Amino acid sequence: MWPAVLEALKVMSRVAWLVFSDSVPLSLSDGTLAVGVPEEAKVNNARSSGHTERLRQVVLDVVHLDVSVDVVATGIQSPASTPVVADVPSPDDDVHDEVSGEELLKRELGATVIGEIEQG
Repeated sequence: MWPAVLEALKVMSRVAWLVFSDSVPLSLSDGTLAVGVPEEAKVNNARSSGHTERLRQVVLDVVHLDVSVDVVATGIQSPASTPVVADVPSPDDDVHDEVSGEELLKRELGATVIGEIEQG
């Protein structure tokens, strides 16, 4: 639901959305939603400008959950703001033919098939 929360925040306040656009929900405990942002400056901005209250209202509107919001600096980028890099095999990777999951489990973990589930 986090993308829907951020989209609703964008509609409510573009400035608040800029503060939380690269945020991630970290935990929900005892009515407090911990939200991580990558920079300490954004934490200070969120707290001093009332943006945490705007986020709280949007969470209430979208998720129907009344929480207090605690913003913390994570020092890391959220997955949404991290560029996607294709997984390219390195020259020293073992070359294997495509194998089934069952074969891979047998070979790597010594797994044994104990039965099949018949669908009827």
